[in-house]
Amino acid sequence: MGQRHRRGVVAVLVQQRGWHGHGDPGRAGFYTVAFGGLGGIGGDVQVVAYGSSTARCKVSGWGGSWPGPLSVSVACHTPTGTPVASAFVVQYARKDVTVDGAGAYVWAEQPSSPSYCPTNLYSWNSTGGVNCITRGTTGTYDVALPGLTATGGTFQITAYGSSGQHCKIQSWGSTGTAQSARVLCFDATGAPVDTQFDLNYFAPQEVSVFDYGAYAWANNSTAAVYTPSPTYSYNSGSINGWPGCVGWLGAIEAARRARTPVATTCGTRT
Repeated sequence: MGQRHRRGVVAVLVQQRGWHGHGDPGRAGFYTVAFGGLGGIGGDVQVVAYGSSTARCKVSGWGGSWPGPLSVSVACHTPTGTPVASAFVVQYARKDVTVDGAGAYVWAEQPSSPSYCPTNLYSWNSTGGVNCITRGTTGTYDVALPGLTATGGTFQITAYGSSGQHCKIQSWGSTGTAQSARVLCFDATGAPVDTQFDLNYFAPQEVSVFDYGAYAWANNSTAAVYTPSPTYSYNSGSINGWPGCVGWLGAIEAARRARTPVATTCGTRT
């Protein structure tokens, strides 16, 4: 699919002042990352702070409409929960119906629910299984990814929201029928807390299971607006003007292989 990719603007970082979404208007530590040509819903975002300070960073929202950019909101805090300017690394990936690797992602958006299976707009599993989450004690969650039974692989996790909560993986492994991960989440004091998070999984030796996405090293924590170094940033861009319709990417690939038109929810594509 490489020749059909139209790479978008890698990223533009804006330190948020007077922002009306998640966050704290007029204070440092809140950023927007714009990935050109990737506007749409769904997918997975991972954020981690960068540098030698004790700052933590997390995702606080993402979205956009094609053909515009995908906007990712990032919030950074000190360990005590105070917003603080910080460098960070952000990664975005979105999967269509084409299965060419083993992995999964899920946005856990119901932190107080005893057990649920998140919306499939923000949940994907290469085996077709339905990802589900079970809450244990406060701040403890078990994430089950059915069908992914290999031993090994790797997880990524970031807390979701605008305040100082953070999450981590305590353990993971195969149950024989699913990949299971134990997640622990804490507030700024270190006490367990129920909160949203975003998680992904790559099976062993799988590093490119997603159709497209972007990443950026946001290394200028105090600039109002800037474009990160292209050496440490990438944006796959849209594919044939993909507008966020279910099945379009898969249809393009299937049509290329079969040389026949393929129906999608956005009409017939060739």
